Amino acid sequence: MLQRARIQDPQADRLLAESKVFAAGLRRMQMSRDPLRYHMIRELRQRLNYPTPAQKTAYVSAGFATVLLEVAADPTIYAIPETVSKKFFMNSLWFSIYALGEHALHIRSMKQLRDFVDKIPAAWKTLWSTVVSDCANGVIAFSWEVNDQVKGYFRDVLAAIACAHVGYSWEVYQRSPDVDCCVGHILVYCWTFDGGENNSALIIGAFGRLTADPIGQDLGSSVFRDLYALDHHLPHRILQTTIFQMTCPNYIGEIATAQMIMATAINSSDDVFYGAIRKNLREYLSAFATIHQREMCTGSSLSSLTFARLNSGVFLQVGTILGLMRKAPEFPGDSDMIDQILLGCAPLIINISECLHVVVHQEQTMIANCISQVLSDLVNIGSRFLGEDAPEVPSLTKFRAVAHEVWYKAYDNLQHLESQDDGSDTFQDLLRRTTGGWMEFGQRMRVHEPILVSVDPVETLPLERVYVWESETLSPNAGVY
Repeated sequence: MLQRARIQDPQADRLLAESKVFAAGLRRMQMSRDPLRYHMIRELRQRLNYPTPAQKTAYVSAGFATVLLEVAADPTIYAIPETVSKKFFMNSLWFSIYALGEHALHIRSMKQLRDFVDKIPAAWKTLWSTVVSDCANGVIAFSWEVNDQVKGYFRDVLAAIACAHVGYSWEVYQRSPDVDCCVGHILVYCWTFDGGENNSALIIGAFGRLTADPIGQDLGSSVFRDLYALDHHLPHRILQTTIFQMTCPNYIGEIATAQMIMATAINSSDDVFYGAIRKNLREYLSAFATIHQREMCTGSSLSSLTFARLNSGVFLQVGTILGLMRKAPEFPGDSDMIDQILLGCAPLIINISECLHVVVHQEQTMIANCISQVLSDLVNIGSRFLGEDAPEVPSLTKFRAVAHEVWYKAYDNLQHLESQDDGSDTFQDLLRRTTGGWMEFGQRMRVHEPILVSVDPVETLPLERVYVWESETLSPNAGVY
């Protein structure tokens, strides 16, 4: 009854009729490549500022979104006349597309949403082709991005549309759009230029949904390879964006998903990523410890699912980084690399010691495997410098002192779990392997031996010397004096 009343509303009928005339006129101008199409799109953009509910319904029903997506898919539209402001036109076109898609979702017009999902891939491909043609000096850019303010606004609009596209696809077809339609390229472009703010959480979530299955992961890798070929600064920006998001205390985002995306980014071309990671190795590894500690201290991380996603993401990523460094031609002769690894991973040892018993208790086999790989890599990196004729490595001494501080408590926690005879076979096997791995780490890194550390005054307030006395039996009573 309400639907019939709205259709018979004279004002609504008039708005719909006017909108259909406007949309038909824009389509004719688009087909004839009339320069007036630029001005009509600017006029539509102004009409979309704070429309009434009746206007929203009229604009959606008239099919404006379909017409604009046809315009955006036309390569000639980007040959913008000099009499038209490029930045204003591009913002007008893409903001209008976004607004109309949101209006269609709001009024539940499934036909218009389906048209949106079906037509926007062509628009993405055409838009991305302008990036490729405008790409100069090895940096991804659009020719109309004349200053940071314009770049920021346009990227926000593109990010919102790309995220909406992923959501609409699930709404209409219950699946993600194909990554090869370039929506993945757009998402990564917006994410890495965003500085870690604004739409980052939405972008990470959308890209995560896009690459959630094995096919999507393969296509995600191809996205990064395409982008690396265009922009040799991209690995550094990805790294800096991720470090910002992991260490910023006010950032709330899809941290675990971001780590999975980073793993995809690195594995897609590890030789390209190596240089960026090598320059920021300690900072990057320390950032993992920061985010892990922060998230573990929040109530949201107490659930098994959240705990699993967070820890899998962090320790899988650290393992990937350590494996990448170990494959480097200069390893292990690069003393600076060894220092950065050991100093960067020292805080992580504290985190590992605090969650080992939780991993076993929750039977998180994947996390246990990731941690085991990290510990194995650290042993292989550090133990080679513990022989009698090995050169002194101050960072290894500090690392061992940190490990000694936490090793015994973690070992006690695991021993306490052994007293629980009602555990499942999976629990018992995981406990045995985890306890064995932790004991091997402690013994091969020789954390029970006397350790003399000159503590950097930058790291602690008083300048002090820390002595760790020998305990041949690995007694939990041994300490730092």
